[in-house]
Parts: sequence; C-alpha cells; structure tokens
Amino acid sequence: MHNLHISLTEFRNESRVLKETSSLLRYGLYKKITIIALHAADLPTFEALGENYELIRIRIKSRSLPTNSLFQILKYIEFLCRVTMLALRKRPNTVNVHCLALLPLGIFLKFVFGTKLIYDAHELETEVEGLKGLRQRFARLVELYCIPAVDLIITVGPMICDWYR
Repeated sequence: MHNLHISLTEFRNESRVLKETSSLLRYGLYKKITIIALHAADLPTFEALGENYELIRIRIKSRSLPTNSLFQILKYIEFLCRVTMLALRKRPNTVNVHCLALLPLGIFLKFVFGTKLIYDAHELETEVEGLKGLRQRFARLVELYCIPAVDLIITVGPMICDWYR
C-alpha cells in the first residue's frame, strides 16, 4: 500500500505532516509514503526521510510569474500536471491533500487512479483571516461540491468536524 501526501508548501517546517506520515508507517498502515511539495531554490528536490519514506519537491517552471489570479491558475495547472505524472509512476492507493486548494486535484487523482481520498484540513480554510468576498464564496463552493467525494476528513478539532458534517 502506497500513500501519497500533497502539500502546497515548500515543506520546511511541516511537523504535523511528518508526525502523521511517520505514524502511518510505524503502525504498518502503509508500506510506502511519498510527500509531494513545492520546490524552492535553497531546498533539495528529493529527500529520503527513511526506508520507503520520501519527500519530493516539484519544480514549477511558472513559479516566477506574477502573482495575479491568471498566473496563479497557470501555476496551479502546471502543479496539477506534474503531480499527476508523478502519481502515474507511483500508483498510490491513498491520496491525502493538505489544503482546500488541493481538494480538486485530489478528486481528479481519485477518479483517474481509483484511490481513496483523505482531506486533511489543518484549519477551517473558508474562514481564515483575510479571505473574504468572491474568494471566500469560491472557497465555500469548492468545499460544498468537493467534500462529498472525499472518503475521510481529518480535522484539528471537534468544532471543525461539526462544521464539515
């Protein structure tokens, strides 16, 4: 069994994900775990975290483009394509996504590869400070339409669990 974790961070200080994935290996729930994150110039593209335990940082060629919405969509599409190609080689049984922005990608991978999908909500992402207006409404729509396709949701507390229920 292979578990794929996808993060939209550079994976510098992701202790929660590291604790979660190392526990999954230690208790024998998976034989191999791959974490996918974003590459940064000062970080290696590959790290062996242990036996059958790896971190792969994906180089996004469009990352240096401006940060307006149009270019962010292009960057997201490039990330989706690169993760899909990597998943094609890895053939995971389960995919964990670690933020709302990755939920559509997780659903895509679920249906293409027939994997189980776990949404690991590190916070209530539609209610974070600074998210308002059209972006907040869009985030709520993504949750509303994507969460029914998820096989399991992991939350940080019972209040967020109740929100998703």
